[in-house]
Amino acid sequence: MTDNKLIEKYQEMSDLTWPKCRDCPSKLGAFGCCNRTACEITLSWARERWGVDLRPQFDEKQKVPFMGKRGCKIEPHLRPQCTVYTCKIHAFGADPDANWTHKYFKLRNKIDDLEWRHYEKQKRRELKND
Repeated sequence: MTDNKLIEKYQEMSDLTWPKCRDCPSKLGAFGCCNRTACEITLSWARERWGVDLRPQFDEKQKVPFMGKRGCKIEPHLRPQCTVYTCKIHAFGADPDANWTHKYFKLRNKIDDLEWRHYEKQKRRELKND
């Protein structure tokens, strides 16, 4: 149940942050903050947290391996560091749109809570098996 809810919340977050990245006015342009390191973190997270072995969809020359024309091709819950990222939140802790910022942090708190519940459940299982 928690994982399904978490997947749903990550999708909601992606739907919220994606337009900010698509319409980014920075010199880097749309999705310009995305980088190869984030893709490598995604590979690890997907495998360790979700048991999903993402086959690299790229060759060594690509700068951002999982990037498509409309943004990342990987499901939002498999790339949480990207899903929750926007330049304004990262740099200033808020977006100029106060309503958007409120919605963002309300949703992010829900995601954090669900991730914590998963973590705690996992730790209890590990202690029980020891």
